[in-house]
Amino acid sequence: ISDMCSAPKSLSCGETVYASISTATAADPDSLADGIPDHWYVVSGTDTRASASTCNAFTNFNTLLEVHTGDCSYSNRLMFNDNDPSCSIFSQASTASWDAVLGTQYRIRARPVSNTTITGNYALTLSCGAPIPNALPAPKLSEGISDMCSAPRNLTCGETVYASISTATATDPDSLADGMPDHWYVVSGTGTLVSASTCNAFTNFNTLLEIHTGNCSYSRRLMYNDNDPNCSTFSQASTASWDAVLGTQYRIRARPLTSTTITGNYALRLSCGAPTPTASPSATSSPTPIASPSATSSPIPSASPSSAMVTPTASPTASPGAIIVSDSSSCSDSVPLVCGTTIHGSLLPGAQHWYSLVGSGKRVALSVCGSYTSIDTLIQVNTGSCSSLRSVENNLDHVNDPMCLQTPQFEHKSYVKWPGLSGTSYRIQVQAFDDSISGNYSLTVRCSGIALPTPTPTPTLTAGDPDMCAVPTMVFCNSTVYSTLENASSIDPDILDDESKDHWYLLRISDALSLGRNITATTCSSLTTFDTWLEVYSGTCNDLSLVTYNDDMDDLCSLGPMSALNAVVSWSNVPDVGYRIRVVPFSNNAVGRYALKITC
Repeated sequence: ISDMCSAPKSLSCGETVYASISTATAADPDSLADGIPDHWYVVSGTDTRASASTCNAFTNFNTLLEVHTGDCSYSNRLMFNDNDPSCSIFSQASTASWDAVLGTQYRIRARPVSNTTITGNYALTLSCGAPIPNALPAPKLSEGISDMCSAPRNLTCGETVYASISTATATDPDSLADGMPDHWYVVSGTGTLVSASTCNAFTNFNTLLEIHTGNCSYSRRLMYNDNDPNCSTFSQASTASWDAVLGTQYRIRARPLTSTTITGNYALRLSCGAPTPTASPSATSSPTPIASPSATSSPIPSASPSSAMVTPTASPTASPGAIIVSDSSSCSDSVPLVCGTTIHGSLLPGAQHWYSLVGSGKRVALSVCGSYTSIDTLIQVNTGSCSSLRSVENNLDHVNDPMCLQTPQFEHKSYVKWPGLSGTSYRIQVQAFDDSISGNYSLTVRCSGIALPTPTPTPTLTAGDPDMCAVPTMVFCNSTVYSTLENASSIDPDILDDESKDHWYLLRISDALSLGRNITATTCSSLTTFDTWLEVYSGTCNDLSLVTYNDDMDDLCSLGPMSALNAVVSWSNVPDVGYRIRVVPFSNNAVGRYALKITC
């Protein structure tokens, strides 16, 4: 059994292996750097329907199976499965099935669902079923494939090209500097609806197609598509459709979804349909030239990050990946959000998109976990005026949204939730985690149908502002303290330098009979108004030892507007040990009131 992607264990049809995940490490330098312990297996395709499954009585922890193609510098995930509903032996077992093409190598990654330390056993069985229908020899690669935007390969209606992305480089000085390997094609508009598609049995990695106009110094993206839901051949193939104006030149960029090194093949077909109703060019229109890097033509004026707008096509056959973006690059011109809707957007390097929402007394959840999202995102929720914003909640990466678990690269997609207080205006900012990259996102707005509870009278706050580890507030068994982080300082010279506002409390039980007594501290209360995090330490402030910590209670708490986002910690008492309890927000800038209840 191997935990290295570069040295996987070979697995053959009908074989079952038995393993313990405790032998795996999360430090695999040639694999996915997501901090999750794993084991790797390799299977050679036999032109049959293959299935890998942990559905076995030996399996005793929540498994997740991933199937990959490509090399280890970034092994492209073909598919994955968490829980197999058809497994009656163990509800948290996994089964992944795919068409294993003859001669293609597939890596199977066996891992736990979460990235926390876990122990347990699993059995993994590989089954090979019926032959793949119409399994044909791979076609010969097409000639003239180019990875330069200034020298694209010409593509004509009805033509299909076959290419390997391994021939592409990410260093194209006259193209988009986003670090992604790509191939470029050029199409001359025919006054018809045109479709470019990688939906073909030859395609074996997660593709993304972009359609551009303009010159290469800034090639303006008209639209894009990641996954085509109508493709039955390969779930991660792409199809982009647009009205190709007569005489206008369009560049098609074929690339992998992710920016890291990848290998694999794809077929790209160009189809031209019926004439578009408004396809006739105006008297002043002229074909857009293919501009070299030294050309004197200037970038399209509307291509700046503050005005990247795309008009959705009215054609009923328009690609499901068409971008629908309003000019939301300014806080003062933020686009209103409506519960139950989804907005598709495209972010240029350094750009930010702004949205607004008025609370209706219900919980609000924002997610960019849709399949169109192709970049590592950040969501920031604020209140106040644009000149004086105050952070309510933010999120970089989250996997608690069920939608996230169904999409590629879900570890780096954002999901944020907060209580939408009635009448309160919220400003939402969406941006890439890295300002140097560009990409796409879909923002889904969901509002809980359960109204927030009626606030109860706020009790008197506990005296003092205990934001210094060396000067904590004493707390006692079976008591509750009420406070606010409004005035807490994020600069505590004698403790953790994490720039978070915090409060410190000290609990000490001297009774010798209290040895092993269970102690619980929780912020589960209708008074808590922000996402809390609790930490418990022993020792002095300059020599702290972490005892336990917790972020979210999930279903264990149903009180207050934050409910599941409240925290709870439990530990066993040692007499005369002073336990320092730290209350801190999950996100650095979040503040608000909280109640801390101690139970012994």
